[in-house]
Amino acid sequence: MNCKNCKTKNITKAHYCKNCGKPFTQEDRDKAYNRTIYGVIKNARKLKSYATLSFITSKTWFKALTLAAILLYGVAQLKINGIEMKVRPSQYYNVQYNTVNKEYYITSEYQKIGLNLYLPKETSNIAVMQMDFDENVKNVQNYSQDDDIIINYSSENKYRIQADFTAGGSQSIELYLINE
Repeated sequence: MNCKNCKTKNITKAHYCKNCGKPFTQEDRDKAYNRTIYGVIKNARKLKSYATLSFITSKTWFKALTLAAILLYGVAQLKINGIEMKVRPSQYYNVQYNTVNKEYYITSEYQKIGLNLYLPKETSNIAVMQMDFDENVKNVQNYSQDDDIIINYSSENKYRIQADFTAGGSQSIELYLINE
Protein backbone atom coordinates (compact mmCIF):
# COMPACT_ATOMS: atom_id res chain seq x y z
CA MET A 1 0.00 0.00 0.00
CA ASN A 2 1.14 3.53 -0.69
CA CYS A 3 1.55 6.19 1.98
CA LYS A 4 -0.56 9.28 1.30
CA ASN A 5 2.11 11.65 2.71
CA CYS A 6 5.36 10.48 1.14
CA LYS A 7 4.08 8.06 -1.58
CA THR A 8 6.29 5.27 -0.30
CA LYS A 9 5.25 1.65 -0.98
CA ASN A 10 4.66 -0.42 2.16
CA ILE A 11 3.49 -3.99 2.75
CA THR A 12 -0.24 -4.54 3.14
CA LYS A 13 0.01 -5.58 6.80
CA ALA A 14 1.98 -2.48 7.86
CA HIS A 15 0.60 -0.34 10.67
CA TYR A 16 3.00 2.60 10.02
CA CYS A 17 4.77 3.97 6.96
CA LYS A 18 8.38 2.78 6.88
CA ASN A 19 9.58 6.17 5.56
CA CYS A 20 7.62 8.85 7.42
CA GLY A 21 6.05 6.83 10.28
CA LYS A 22 2.48 7.94 9.61
CA PRO A 23 -0.01 5.37 10.97
CA PHE A 24 -2.33 3.59 8.49
CA THR A 25 -6.02 3.27 9.30
CA GLN A 26 -7.85 -0.03 9.19
CA GLU A 27 -9.70 1.24 6.13
CA ASP A 28 -6.40 1.83 4.28
CA ARG A 29 -5.20 -1.69 5.14
CA ASP A 30 -8.54 -3.19 4.01
CA LYS A 31 -8.39 -1.37 0.67
CA ALA A 32 -4.84 -2.64 0.12
CA TYR A 33 -5.85 -6.19 1.06
CA ASN A 34 -8.85 -6.10 -1.32
CA ARG A 35 -6.48 -5.35 -4.21
CA THR A 36 -4.43 -8.50 -3.57
CA ILE A 37 -5.32 -11.89 -5.06
CA TYR A 38 -6.59 -13.07 -1.66
CA GLY A 39 -8.88 -10.07 -1.33
CA VAL A 40 -10.27 -10.56 -4.85
CA ILE A 41 -11.07 -14.22 -4.10
CA LYS A 42 -12.73 -13.28 -0.80
CA ASN A 43 -14.87 -10.64 -2.52
CA ALA A 44 -15.83 -13.09 -5.27
CA ARG A 45 -17.08 -15.51 -2.61
CA LYS A 46 -19.17 -12.73 -1.07
CA LEU A 47 -20.71 -11.91 -4.47
CA LYS A 48 -21.45 -15.59 -5.03
CA SER A 49 -23.46 -15.70 -1.81
CA TYR A 50 -25.65 -12.85 -3.11
CA ALA A 51 -26.56 -14.86 -6.19
CA THR A 52 -28.86 -17.21 -4.28
CA LEU A 53 -32.49 -17.64 -5.28
CA SER A 54 -33.87 -16.51 -1.93
CA PHE A 55 -31.79 -13.32 -2.06
CA ILE A 56 -32.95 -12.49 -5.59
CA THR A 57 -36.64 -13.31 -5.07
CA SER A 58 -36.85 -11.29 -1.86
CA LYS A 59 -36.06 -8.06 -3.69
CA THR A 60 -38.84 -5.62 -4.60
CA TRP A 61 -37.57 -5.15 -8.15
CA PHE A 62 -37.83 -8.90 -8.75
CA LYS A 63 -41.41 -9.01 -7.48
CA ALA A 64 -42.37 -6.04 -9.63
CA LEU A 65 -40.69 -7.56 -12.69
CA THR A 66 -42.45 -10.90 -12.11
CA LEU A 67 -45.82 -9.20 -11.73
CA ALA A 68 -45.23 -7.19 -14.92
CA ALA A 69 -44.29 -10.39 -16.79
CA ILE A 70 -47.48 -12.13 -15.64
CA LEU A 71 -49.61 -9.17 -16.70
CA LEU A 72 -47.84 -9.00 -20.05
CA TYR A 73 -48.45 -12.72 -20.57
CA GLY A 74 -52.17 -12.25 -19.82
CA VAL A 75 -52.47 -9.36 -22.26
CA ALA A 76 -50.61 -11.36 -24.90
CA GLN A 77 -52.98 -14.30 -24.43
CA LEU A 78 -55.97 -12.02 -24.90
CA LYS A 79 -54.35 -10.58 -28.01
CA ILE A 80 -53.57 -14.03 -29.44
CA ASN A 81 -56.81 -15.80 -28.49
CA GLY A 82 -58.93 -12.72 -28.78
CA ILE A 83 -62.20 -12.07 -27.12
CA GLU A 84 -64.28 -13.64 -29.83
CA MET A 85 -66.53 -16.64 -29.85
CA LYS A 86 -64.83 -19.74 -31.30
CA VAL A 87 -65.49 -23.40 -31.95
CA ARG A 88 -63.05 -25.50 -29.97
CA PRO A 89 -61.78 -28.86 -31.20
CA SER A 90 -63.38 -32.02 -29.90
CA GLN A 91 -62.75 -35.73 -30.09
CA TYR A 92 -65.98 -36.10 -32.10
CA TYR A 93 -65.11 -33.67 -34.89
CA ASN A 94 -62.27 -31.77 -36.55
CA VAL A 95 -62.39 -27.99 -36.88
CA GLN A 96 -60.88 -25.85 -39.61
CA TYR A 97 -61.22 -22.09 -39.72
CA ASN A 98 -61.17 -20.11 -42.95
CA THR A 99 -59.65 -16.76 -42.01
CA VAL A 100 -60.61 -15.13 -45.33
CA ASN A 101 -64.34 -15.92 -45.14
CA LYS A 102 -64.36 -16.22 -41.33
CA GLU A 103 -66.18 -19.54 -41.48
CA TYR A 104 -65.71 -22.81 -39.63
CA TYR A 105 -65.68 -26.17 -41.37
CA ILE A 106 -66.44 -29.08 -39.08
CA THR A 107 -65.83 -32.59 -40.33
CA SER A 108 -67.32 -35.51 -38.43
CA GLU A 109 -68.43 -39.06 -38.97
CA TYR A 110 -71.54 -38.47 -36.83
CA GLN A 111 -74.91 -37.13 -38.00
CA LYS A 112 -75.36 -35.15 -34.77
CA ILE A 113 -72.59 -33.42 -32.89
CA GLY A 114 -72.40 -31.40 -29.71
CA LEU A 115 -70.45 -28.17 -30.23
CA ASN A 116 -67.68 -27.15 -27.89
CA LEU A 117 -67.94 -23.34 -27.97
CA TYR A 118 -65.63 -20.79 -26.42
CA LEU A 119 -67.68 -17.83 -25.23
CA PRO A 120 -65.61 -14.84 -24.09
CA LYS A 121 -68.37 -13.39 -21.93
CA GLU A 122 -71.42 -14.60 -20.06
CA THR A 123 -74.30 -15.06 -22.46
CA SER A 124 -78.03 -14.71 -22.02
CA ASN A 125 -79.01 -16.54 -25.21
CA ILE A 126 -77.34 -18.62 -27.90
CA ALA A 127 -79.31 -18.89 -31.13
CA VAL A 128 -78.43 -21.66 -33.58
CA MET A 129 -79.86 -20.82 -37.00
CA GLN A 130 -80.05 -23.45 -39.69
CA MET A 131 -79.85 -21.67 -43.04
CA ASP A 132 -79.79 -22.57 -46.69
CA PHE A 133 -77.00 -21.27 -48.92
CA ASP A 134 -79.12 -18.27 -49.98
CA GLU A 135 -79.09 -17.00 -46.36
CA ASN A 136 -82.74 -17.97 -45.74
CA VAL A 137 -83.35 -19.11 -42.16
CA LYS A 138 -84.97 -22.55 -41.99
CA ASN A 139 -84.88 -23.30 -38.29
CA VAL A 140 -83.83 -21.48 -35.10
CA GLN A 141 -83.08 -23.14 -31.79
CA ASN A 142 -82.27 -21.16 -28.64
CA TYR A 143 -79.93 -22.39 -25.94
CA SER A 144 -78.65 -21.04 -22.66
CA GLN A 145 -74.99 -20.95 -21.75
CA ASP A 146 -75.26 -24.19 -19.76
CA ASP A 147 -77.07 -26.21 -22.46
CA ASP A 148 -75.38 -28.63 -24.83
CA ILE A 149 -75.57 -27.22 -28.35
CA ILE A 150 -76.45 -29.98 -30.80
CA ILE A 151 -76.31 -29.53 -34.58
CA ASN A 152 -77.46 -32.02 -37.22
CA TYR A 153 -75.77 -32.79 -40.50
CA SER A 154 -77.54 -31.60 -43.65
CA SER A 155 -75.89 -31.31 -47.05
CA GLU A 156 -77.92 -28.28 -48.10
CA ASN A 157 -77.59 -26.22 -44.91
CA LYS A 158 -75.08 -24.13 -43.05
CA TYR A 159 -75.31 -22.83 -39.50
CA ARG A 160 -75.00 -19.42 -37.94
CA ILE A 161 -74.53 -19.31 -34.18
CA GLN A 162 -75.25 -16.01 -32.48
CA ALA A 163 -74.48 -15.34 -28.83
CA ASP A 164 -76.15 -12.44 -27.02
CA PHE A 165 -74.05 -11.30 -24.08
CA THR A 166 -75.60 -10.27 -20.77
CA ALA A 167 -73.34 -7.20 -20.60
CA GLY A 168 -74.62 -6.12 -24.01
CA GLY A 169 -73.55 -6.87 -27.55
CA SER A 170 -73.49 -10.06 -29.55
CA GLN A 171 -71.21 -12.13 -31.75
CA SER A 172 -71.93 -14.66 -34.43
CA ILE A 173 -70.04 -17.33 -36.33
CA GLU A 174 -70.88 -19.33 -39.43
CA LEU A 175 -70.07 -22.99 -39.83
CA TYR A 176 -70.52 -25.82 -42.25
CA LEU A 177 -70.93 -29.39 -41.08
CA ILE A 178 -69.25 -31.95 -43.35
CA ASN A 179 -70.02 -35.63 -42.88
CA GLU A 180 -67.18 -38.06 -43.65
